[in-house]
Parts: sequence; C-alpha cells; structure tokens
Amino acid sequence: MKIQIIVLFMMLSTSRVGFSQSQDGKITTLESSGIRLSETNYHPTYTKTLGSPYPNKAFLHAKVGDVVQNALLRYNACYDEFEFINSKNDTLVLNNAAAFSTITITYPKALYQYVNFTEKSGKLNTGYLVSLFEKNGYLLYKRQKIKYYDAIPAKSSYDTSTQARFVPLKDTFFIKINDGEIFELPTNKKELLKLFPEKKTDIEIFIKQNEIDLEKEPDVIKLIEFFTVN
Repeated sequence: MKIQIIVLFMMLSTSRVGFSQSQDGKITTLESSGIRLSETNYHPTYTKTLGSPYPNKAFLHAKVGDVVQNALLRYNACYDEFEFINSKNDTLVLNNAAAFSTITITYPKALYQYVNFTEKSGKLNTGYLVSLFEKNGYLLYKRQKIKYYDAIPAKSSYDTSTQARFVPLKDTFFIKINDGEIFELPTNKKELLKLFPEKKTDIEIFIKQNEIDLEKEPDVIKLIEFFTVN
C-alpha cells in the first residue's frame, strides 16, 4: 500500500484538500488526496527491517478528534504518527494538526493526546502521549517509543553485518498537576522526592510499603493515585 501524508490546511484557492466536510462544517471522514511519498523516500523500507515500528501492528477502530466517522488507525511509535486506511485501501499518514489532537482507540481502549511536554533532560517536545490516569487535578501519561537503527555492513570478512531494526524502548511517564506543564517523572526515587518535598515522608513510606517500581506502569498509576488522596 502507498504511504501518503495528509495536507490539513486550506489552500489559497477555492479547492480543498485533506478531508471531506458536511454542510454544517463538521469533518465527516479522513479521506485525502494529499502528497504521495513512497516508503523509500519517506521511511525506511519495513520489509527489510527487523522488528516493527508499531506497538500494535493491527489497524484498530478509533475516534479521531471531532471527525464524525470513525477510522481504522495504528500508531507508529518510531515516527510518532498515526496511519489510517482510506476507502481505496491506501495507507495514509495523519498530520499532527490541532483538529486531530485527541485519538481514542475503541479496543483495546486507549486515549492518545497530542500535547506539549518537557523531557527529563529539560528538552521541550510535542507529540502523542497515552493518557493513563486522571483524578483530582492529576493527569498521568506514558510515552511509547521505538527506535530505528540502520544496518551496519561488515567491515571485513571477519565481521558480521547487522540488519536494520526497530527496537522498543522503555515507556516513560509524564505528569500534569492542575493547570501546570506536563513533565517527565523520574525513575529515581531521590529525584522524585525532590519534585514533591511537601510529600517526601509520605511518598517514601508508600513506596517502601508497596514496593513501587517507578518504571512499571501499574506501580506508577498506584503512586499517582496515592498523590490524589494525600
């Protein structure tokens, strides 16, 4: 299937591209006649690459922003983008536009939000995060990331060449408190305690009693839930 990228802005002419609209102005489908790009000049050729850029290879039913009609989508965690299938059975790439900043996967249920966030290094970034938990002003997200490594040819007859591959990285977790910024949660207990000095003693006790692992999703959810009641 051909990979295309959707152009989601109004041209300075009377023609429109990117989606179809109903008479009341609502976007009805994600059909597009966008710019066509082949796999070779858009992304590495997946058929020659070990692994997968997708946490789930299947196209899943999803609600996209305010679009009336649901679509079949899958998330590419290497390039931080969603792909979907149109009525011609082509695979298209959904542009990261504000109109499509919320994507709800029907099953298995997952909510992706296109947001601004700050990484542990202090770097500001924008991309899709998965919403995991929300209560009393605390919002917890996770970031899925898969890294692409180029093939490495053997330098001599004594070396072994390495095939190009996709490698899943550990999920990272982000938190938003009330109307604050979204920032990455440390995986180190000492660094975490620095962020919440007023809760330091309570957090230490809770982590010890519950054997909380700050790299495991169920444990991180349990910790943030603890924050909401303490």
